[in-house]
Amino acid sequence: MIPLLRHQLTPKALGTYSSLSLRRLLTEEEVMSEFLRSEFHHPEFDDYRSEFDHLVQKPNLNSSRENALRQACCFYGEDRCGGNFPRIRSGSKSS
Repeated sequence: MIPLLRHQLTPKALGTYSSLSLRRLLTEEEVMSEFLRSEFHHPEFDDYRSEFDHLVQKPNLNSSRENALRQACCFYGEDRCGGNFPRIRSGSKSS
């Protein structure tokens, strides 16, 4: 399910959308990783793609260093892409 909908769809509301189901909460690291995976091909990231492609294609979500680099890429991309990065904080491991 789309992570951003998890706060909007209650179990009662899910009955209306029978094909949707809540599977589990996502961590902030997972959301950032998937955001980059879907956006990293855009021209905004051209200058960084060769150096950071491994962080996007083969992420180690347990590495605090990699997570910090992905976060920096996301917020760079957010600034360059007009602020489209989803802000999900609850349920994350990060503060």
